[in-house]
Amino acid sequence: MTITPPKGLYRAGAASLLGALSVSVLAAVPAVADVAITDLLISEYVEGSNSNKAYELYNGTTDEIPLAGYSVELYANGATSPNNTLTFSDETIAAGATLVVYNSSAWTEFKIAGGISSTTTYYNGDDALVLKYGATVVDSIGQVGTDPGSSWAVGTAGATGEHTLVRDAAVCEGDTDATDAYAPTDDDWDVHPQNTSAYLGSHTTTCAAGAYVPAEAGEEPVEEVVVTPISAVQGSGSASPLAGSTVTITGVVVGDYQGVSGDYQLSGYFVQSLAGDEDGDDATSEGVFVYDYRNAVSVGDVVTVTGLVNEYYGLTQIKSVSSVEIEGTATVEPAAAALPQATEDQLERVEGMLVTFAQELTVSDVYDLFNFGEATLSANGRLMNPTSVAEPGEDANAVADANALNMLVLDDASAKTYDDIEEIPYGIGGEPTTADNPLRAGSTVEGLTGVVGYGYNDWRLYSNGSLAAAGEDNTAAFVDANARPTSAPAVGGDLTVASFNMLNFFETLGYGEPYCGPTADSDCRGASTEDEYALQLGKHVETVTMLDADVVGLMEVENTVDVEALDGLVAAVNEELGSERYAVLDTGLIGTDVIKVGLIYDQTTVAPTGDFAILDSSVDPNFDDTLSRPALAQTFTELASGESFTAIVNHLKSKNCYSSATGGDLDLEDGAGCYNTSRTSAAEALVEWANADPTGTGEDRTLMIGDYNAYEKEDPIDAILAGGYTSLVSGDDYSYVYYAAWGQLDYAFASAALVDHVTGAEHLHINADEVSDLQYYGDLAAWEEGTAYRSSDHDPVLVGLTLAAEEAEGGTIDDAEGTSGDEATAGGATLTVSDGSITAFARYEESELSVQDPDHSFPVGLFGFRIAELAEGASVEVTIALDDLYDTESWVLRKLIGGTYVDGPEVEFGVAGGVTTMTFVLTDGGAFDADGEANGVIVDPVGPAVADSDDDLLAATGADGVEGRLAGTLALVLAGAALVTGARRRFTLG
Repeated sequence: MTITPPKGLYRAGAASLLGALSVSVLAAVPAVADVAITDLLISEYVEGSNSNKAYELYNGTTDEIPLAGYSVELYANGATSPNNTLTFSDETIAAGATLVVYNSSAWTEFKIAGGISSTTTYYNGDDALVLKYGATVVDSIGQVGTDPGSSWAVGTAGATGEHTLVRDAAVCEGDTDATDAYAPTDDDWDVHPQNTSAYLGSHTTTCAAGAYVPAEAGEEPVEEVVVTPISAVQGSGSASPLAGSTVTITGVVVGDYQGVSGDYQLSGYFVQSLAGDEDGDDATSEGVFVYDYRNAVSVGDVVTVTGLVNEYYGLTQIKSVSSVEIEGTATVEPAAAALPQATEDQLERVEGMLVTFAQELTVSDVYDLFNFGEATLSANGRLMNPTSVAEPGEDANAVADANALNMLVLDDASAKTYDDIEEIPYGIGGEPTTADNPLRAGSTVEGLTGVVGYGYNDWRLYSNGSLAAAGEDNTAAFVDANARPTSAPAVGGDLTVASFNMLNFFETLGYGEPYCGPTADSDCRGASTEDEYALQLGKHVETVTMLDADVVGLMEVENTVDVEALDGLVAAVNEELGSERYAVLDTGLIGTDVIKVGLIYDQTTVAPTGDFAILDSSVDPNFDDTLSRPALAQTFTELASGESFTAIVNHLKSKNCYSSATGGDLDLEDGAGCYNTSRTSAAEALVEWANADPTGTGEDRTLMIGDYNAYEKEDPIDAILAGGYTSLVSGDDYSYVYYAAWGQLDYAFASAALVDHVTGAEHLHINADEVSDLQYYGDLAAWEEGTAYRSSDHDPVLVGLTLAAEEAEGGTIDDAEGTSGDEATAGGATLTVSDGSITAFARYEESELSVQDPDHSFPVGLFGFRIAELAEGASVEVTIALDDLYDTESWVLRKLIGGTYVDGPEVEFGVAGGVTTMTFVLTDGGAFDADGEANGVIVDPVGPAVADSDDDLLAATGADGVEGRLAGTLALVLAGAALVTGARRRFTLG
């Protein structure tokens, strides 16, 4: 290829193309200097933004110059050997012409017609560029072997960085000493702004055009290669004593991560000393990382590498590699390593080496499993959050320090993120982690082998792609020691209560859009699209149905005017269950935050009693509702037993630090995070309010649930315990993980009056152990679509309660006679029905009733029953027979509704044969079916009551016709709220 100028004067902008290259012609000038140009010059240098890099070679002689024998070398970051080289062959540059060499990714204006692309343009302002003929330097920019920091000055400070340099017209010869101090002036170069391209393709000079005189090619000097032991490169400290020096090392490749299939990985490999080259000093590592993706190597290759020693964010490495020679293969035995480290630099002694952790390690975090393929491992089980196990301050900080010594990131070395990852090479059973083979926190691995590295402030182990003891690839094989739960924990009891943080459940779509909240001007949270909402809703439906709780307290529910997100949840849950089982406690807006707490309940087993109550700043100024969400209290009555309890749902201020944090709310570096003082004040106010009967029902059996944003040893939890409450889930359980540290933020606290009725409490571990990208907005959410797994970042808590703790007189469901069929007996009474099957029947004494009719008493007790196997909506004739005779002349039927007794349906009474009978009709789903639903089941406690004004009850002595007299009114009360108190005997319906 020949580059030829046009006839006549050399004019800027004229060009001709011979072969594959074309160049622009040099413009002639009116005056010609006495000094003539006799060889090539670097006439322009562009160090633009991103990949906008180019340089220009100029032939100012009278002759065509053949480029065979010429080369351009790039020396990066002070390297003494070239990183990239452009070697010419049969190209030529015509007299007066230029050749532009550009970066292949540069803007179009830098790609001058006839130019060529080359990796020698992969430079920054601190890299040297050298034009050679053979071994002789013809021209240069910068100083080989020196890194100026960011750039060299050229009259203008920092000129070689982010500028375009054009050779001054009076410069007639190149800088032939590439190793001397580089200090040109504006007499040597004209400095132009970054990304200037207008001067490329031509050059103006005042020099005479002389005949081409090629430089003496010479020969590259042969230097004796001195091999530096890898242990000397590493040294015994945290940084290399040879940083900044060019060295040659020899060793075996124990980990190859140069990049595969579009994944650039670590862009290098680990080299470890051969057995005979080790120094025997345990304080110095025998391995080192080589940053080199150009010279292909394989695991097991014995290599000799020359490059520059450098510390890269705590990792000792060799970069700017100028030479790699492969000399056969070898293996090395892995060194022993263990967690926890005795000191923070213990793994420094094996940095870059092949090691084996013989012990069992536990997965403590999988948050970034599908973001760079990372899992955090620890010894002796998962790591606990410091303030979960130690008091904030010195003790907690000691735990944090110990945790730091007990962490190792297992890294697949991939540079891919969730956008491209389909599987992780390690997982359960040695198989990759995929949608069908999930890896959860709590899984374990033993005998893990890999190469130790350091990055992003963590010690790392690269297992796949490493040289194992047998010389083969080693992939971590995990044991599923923490399998996904498929059902709720068995907490016992007749009722269960759950607490669940929903991770911003919003019906209003548009994350970050300013039209949510009580005033419709706050940023929305939750799902951004209909698809995300469908994913989130589906997960929450599965969570609620798996919990199968009678009452569910919920956090992070949308709090927008005219929006009740829980209506959508309950509708979807009921559709899944095939019945109208759950209902929403309608509270409307609560507080001023964009999120609130809420309650849903199983209306077939419980009913709200009285009104709900709210704790906010208006109730107690110590409860700052601009930080913590207002608390919600509601008393519920178990329909089967008539027993009640009060649920209080809470969501205290998070630990995140914002500008509003001042004083004691600042992060005091004691482990409690920000807003500890405000959370503690809120907890104290909460206890005082909870103990003062907030719902006005007189119920002292209180269960406080929710997300308290405080771990077990922190002040807010201390305040609640000091207020007489018992934490029902304690010890080493957890509901949340933050940077591999586990603890409980989601609690259930029982009052002193309730604690003996608790049958069990556990977290349902469906969320915190899972990969974060499975969340509804995660990139892998579709993997677990329609499942409860990672429905939130918090685990729900489930509590079992038996409110009627003792057996009732006459038997319980478990031991009552005839509790299947159309007749049953209990406590001297007989129940018969015209249809269906009696599945429960029991009798209580009057002393056990907690809700009293102000005008009546219950001298013959209370009866509770359940009738099943009915057609939906069917009517049933019910008869209760008592062993005594009564005057039934004035008896009526009554029912307790919302705390008030009202007249019920008519009842037919009979007195004969020493027996008094009461017969009435109930309809499934009707007004006197306590579950309120046409579901084929009728549930009711009933009891005959006598008016207090005529309370003489005269029973017969057993003979037929004996006239027992009851003067006054006897009422049959069908109670829909709590009726039994006192000893609170056990009474379970189904």
